[in-house]
Formats: sequence, C-alpha cells, structure tokens
Amino acid sequence: MAAIIQLFERTRRRDCRVALDMPVVLVHESGIVAVASGLNVSASGIQIACSRLMLDSLYRSDLPIAADLSHLDAHFMLPLFKEAPKVDALCRLICQDRRASGEFLLELEFLQLWGESKQLLTQFLGEPPKC
Repeated sequence: MAAIIQLFERTRRRDCRVALDMPVVLVHESGIVAVASGLNVSASGIQIACSRLMLDSLYRSDLPIAADLSHLDAHFMLPLFKEAPKVDALCRLICQDRRASGEFLLELEFLQLWGESKQLLTQFLGEPPKC
C-alpha cells in the first residue's frame, strides 16, 4: 500500500521561480486571445493569475485539465533588459488552483520556446538560486 501512496505525492519543482510582474498575452489554439498577469517564471514554465471568465474562455470546464490537450501561445516581456525583449512560447496548462474569489492561479509548462526566447530566458534567470 505504501507504494501506491508514493505515486501520488507531489514532486519537488525542478526549477526555481523568479518573480515576473508583467502582462502575459495568451493565444489559444482556437484563436481566443486573453491577457493575464504573469507572477513568476522558471526555465520550465510560467505561473499566471487570471479571472474565472478568462479561464472559462480558454478551457472547457467539463473536462479535467489532464484530459484537455489544447495548447496556448504565451507572449511576455522580460524586465531588467534595455530593450525589454519578448519571449514567445508554446505552452500547456499543467495545474490550476483557486487563489481568491473569482481569481485562479495557472501553471503553464513551456513545450517550445521560439526564436531567441530560450537564450533570453536563460540570461534573465541567470545563475539559478538554491530552492
């Protein structure tokens, strides 16, 4: 029985997160466009806050997250650079949590970083802090 319990334990995050207080433009594969608040970013993904209305416009509420295989394009700027470069990424929703009444926390995993996005993100994140 102990082996079964271990399968469901939450694993530690692979990458440390860095605060990111920037708007994130999300484009669903169906063409729906939404803007959310970027909270933090890591080498593997981004965490955003959004409203219930936005969440419902992007994802079907009658399906569990694991069953929804749709993708999003995420576009956001990185602070602390002279030119404020833009990161373009293909993402999928991996986790959703309710933060407050009508507000949700979404974790998006990067599936692919376009153009120079990977290099810019690596440069922004710098030497990863110890988590």
